[in-house]
Amino acid sequence: MNKIKRRLAGIAGALLVCLLVVGTASAYDADTACTSLKEVVAGSDDLTALELVAEYSDGSLSVMKLWTESLIGPEEALRAELERTLEEEGKGNDLSRVILTLVSGEKRVSYELSPEKSVFVELDQPVEFPDISAKNSDRINGPINAMNDLRDDYDLDHEYDNTESNPFTFYAQSTTTPATTLRVMTAESWVKKWSGIRWVDNCYVGDTQWYAQNVRADNDEDPVTLQTGTYKQFANFEGYHMNNTWYEEYHDEASSFVIS
Repeated sequence: MNKIKRRLAGIAGALLVCLLVVGTASAYDADTACTSLKEVVAGSDDLTALELVAEYSDGSLSVMKLWTESLIGPEEALRAELERTLEEEGKGNDLSRVILTLVSGEKRVSYELSPEKSVFVELDQPVEFPDISAKNSDRINGPINAMNDLRDDYDLDHEYDNTESNPFTFYAQSTTTPATTLRVMTAESWVKKWSGIRWVDNCYVGDTQWYAQNVRADNDEDPVTLQTGTYKQFANFEGYHMNNTWYEEYHDEASSFVIS
């Protein structure tokens, strides 16, 4: 009898875990969250930048920053990025938190997306825009050869590009061939506008993935509209190889392009 009771208790516990997992999977309602984002942005004046940061339970990060001066309707692109983040299959359930920060000059106001109500709640202190580099992380230790069948012969390719027209999309990605799991991979890209003196930040996307075979940062599903002017794309790729050596490549050689 005691054995039967223990088995039944084990089954009940497993069912409880399943229910908790299901509850976590539906923690955020994308429509409610997107409506909340629009309301928060609409209630703020003189914004110079909008930031959206998605943090995942494994330490991965996906970030977007849009400077308002040279963009038309940047809040719509940010809303689309939020929707993609919450609905992305196989990844949305691992979200640990989503942070929206509104920037007005030197002033920063941050909001966290509530898992219970799917609305953005203002935080007591602003959250700094993260440095997505994992160079100094202590997570690089530990064997991963088992994931790769002891393979250490692979190519690591970096690529970045953009549409050079509106609606404007851009991306930066790193790919291993043959597919090989690396400890951490980061891809990030900036689009900057020529001010007549220097290149000024306009759009930024970045993504860091742990134990990944590739990484891609983009705004493919949430394009922006650039105002007239001359622009240029920059990109940075970094991470750790299988042998724990650090790689980093910064690219600023892309040709400028004109939006008229």
